[in-house]
Amino acid sequence: MKLLIIPFLILFGSCNSNNIKYESNKINYSELQTSKVRNFDLKTRNSSFVNSLIDTAEFISFWVHFQSLVKNNKEDEVLKMFQFPIHAINAVIFKYSCDCDTAKYIQNEEKYREVEISQNNFIEYYSFIFTKELKFIIQNLTAKEILKASASNTKSIGFSYTIFPKEHDVKVNCPNDHNLKFHFIYSNSKWSITLGGL
Repeated sequence: MKLLIIPFLILFGSCNSNNIKYESNKINYSELQTSKVRNFDLKTRNSSFVNSLIDTAEFISFWVHFQSLVKNNKEDEVLKMFQFPIHAINAVIFKYSCDCDTAKYIQNEEKYREVEISQNNFIEYYSFIFTKELKFIIQNLTAKEILKASASNTKSIGFSYTIFPKEHDVKVNCPNDHNLKFHFIYSNSKWSITLGGL
């Protein structure tokens, strides 16, 4: 009799754990039905369900416009597409991810660790942020590629895209995983960008 009970308990426990896992991954269909969303076809790197439903058509338009502004060095217009402050150290980290200059990185890390870039000094730091490598990546990165490889942002409506230079035909002479993160945020009926990093 005991031999029959033990397999039953194991089977029951397995089914129960599967039910718990299923419940935790349930999609709230009522939220989907009440959300005003168009063209939602977004895959993410993380395994959790995307908690922010993205209007991809509007984002694509936003990104193409941003590319044009950066290409033509419209600094005043690019400024309007960002949220502030931007931590200058993130630009330092990105530079290092491209040039692998450790001595320069240590020097700049100390110099820019506490520096915050605001609307008031953004133009002053524009070329510091938008290096030739970053401009190259922006020009060759499509909105669809961003959407396909992005991770949902749990703190706001939007998502994040991580730029590893070596993944974008930028020659990198050292094996580092430093990066720059573009956080895309949707608020007040418009898209904006803020920067992060490793």
